Amino acid sequence: MLNQVSAIARTQKKLALLSGENFNVFRILKIETREVRTHSAFLGELLNPDGSHGMQDTFLRLFIEQMGFADFANFDTASAKLVVEKHIGQIDADYTEGGRIDIYLESKGEFLFIENKIYAVNQRNQLERYRQHKPHAKLLYLTLDGGNYKAPAGSMLTKEHYKAISYKEDITTWLNNCHRAAAAYPIVRETIQQYIHLINHLTEKTPDNFMKEETKQLLRGDYASFESAWYCSQVVNELKSDILKEFGSELEKAWPIDEVKPVCHLRGYPITMDHYQDDPASDMYYSFKIGAPIHGQQVPEEVANTFRTIVRQVSNQIVVEKNGTAWSPFERVRNPYKWTPREQFEMADKNHRTAVINSMIEESDRDAAKFADLVKELQEAVILS
Repeated sequence: MLNQVSAIARTQKKLALLSGENFNVFRILKIETREVRTHSAFLGELLNPDGSHGMQDTFLRLFIEQMGFADFANFDTASAKLVVEKHIGQIDADYTEGGRIDIYLESKGEFLFIENKIYAVNQRNQLERYRQHKPHAKLLYLTLDGGNYKAPAGSMLTKEHYKAISYKEDITTWLNNCHRAAAAYPIVRETIQQYIHLINHLTEKTPDNFMKEETKQLLRGDYASFESAWYCSQVVNELKSDILKEFGSELEKAWPIDEVKPVCHLRGYPITMDHYQDDPASDMYYSFKIGAPIHGQQVPEEVANTFRTIVRQVSNQIVVEKNGTAWSPFERVRNPYKWTPREQFEMADKNHRTAVINSMIEESDRDAAKFADLVKELQEAVILS
């Protein structure tokens, strides 16, 4: 049975090769997981009536229809204005206002906001701040699999205030409709097709039904194969759990979750680094924090601003929070709970796990050393001046 499924899989791969499906510009340029530069930018361009696709509001109308907003009759797609990464003010001290909205659409007093998540974690009170900006705006929370927004404790935001949608189902369905609508625009049509293939890759969705249907027929025709497949599915789930536990245990030995590494001092204030994963839906990340030498003492705003300026120079992947924390997802391992079958298979090998864990530590240590060097350069410049 496994040999037959492997044969079907090989046929699927040959079909993908012959169709050119593997030639994907997003993956070739290694920008497939960038939320702002790739996904928000591309979705925004399609949704923009003034977009370079030249199809005016066609894609936006299809999107509104796909979302099924019955009470959105006044939203005029033809005159809609779109902004990617719309700045709605500085985030205030209690995180109730301000921030940036990934995709911001406005038309005749009606608003549609899209919060776009590929692998990034939620920022504090993110949807709450967007709702505060325009209480009657339609809020869409877009993730790969359509998971709900995790509102912080005490939040007044409920599931009635936003709609959770997924790349795997909602966006793919809409993109397929856009692909058909763009039949007479070959460059637009094929670019959309490339993006659909990218989404299929990110969501582990079979791009066509060939392999699924052939495997179904194989299992329907032989009880022994069906029973074997069922048993394999149980064992694979256990194997995934075993691999995750082994990875977590070995990472904990190499870098305990509660171990805080000293980096340097910035004007007498200690800079430290640690690592964490907030929950199974979020990325693993390492973070830099600035503290006070005396417990309870506040870090002066001037020093905190210097910290933010320096950490932004370390890497453009680092996210700087207002509370004196800066974090970056690990480049090699983002979210173990979302490993592809290939990644899970490779992680079953202890030597491979060790190499990955070592690369994670090297990556964070490299950024820590760069941070310390930048602080040293700053201090030397101050002395010379």
